[in-house]
Amino acid sequence: MTQIMESRISVEVDMPVNGTQKHTCRLPQWITFLVRVAITISLFTTCAGITNISYASGSNVPTPSENNNQKKTVYLSFDDGPGVHTREVLDILSKEEIPATFFVLGEQAQRNPELIRAIVEDGHAVGNHTFNHNYKQLYSDFKEFWKQIKQTEEVIYGITGLRPNLVRAPGGSYGHFDQSYFDLLQQGDIP
Repeated sequence: MTQIMESRISVEVDMPVNGTQKHTCRLPQWITFLVRVAITISLFTTCAGITNISYASGSNVPTPSENNNQKKTVYLSFDDGPGVHTREVLDILSKEEIPATFFVLGEQAQRNPELIRAIVEDGHAVGNHTFNHNYKQLYSDFKEFWKQIKQTEEVIYGITGLRPNLVRAPGGSYGHFDQSYFDLLQQGDIP
């Protein structure tokens, strides 16, 4: 039996005419945890004096200069979407003014093109996380991996007009990639 844990988030909204109204929504506990982590990271970077938070891709925010070792950068990313909670996450990130990178699956992007557009319109970066997250198929050989990367790239391009320049391998590259994968990826546009 599967049990979905929920937690309550209360949000107070100041209304100049009516005083304070209280709005309550229910979110799964894991999404609440992720949002709290994002907010904590944001607060940490602010308190630590980090002034330039840059996006990993597709940003118009300048990155810290290479000769200034004083600045730190924190990257917040989400994998495997877009999904049922992406809109809620985007709303929270927007409210808190936190940039993020969304590593999306091509099949999910096809199902939710409006969320892909919202991610880009909200100023977040989109990264490629392959097409279907099927490890056995994906890591059978490099050609299959590359096919899924290109397939997802075309889906994202069709929705946004942008080609992602970031790739994140599902499950990470450790244990899935050998040196030939890295060598072939560096070549770029592989047929």
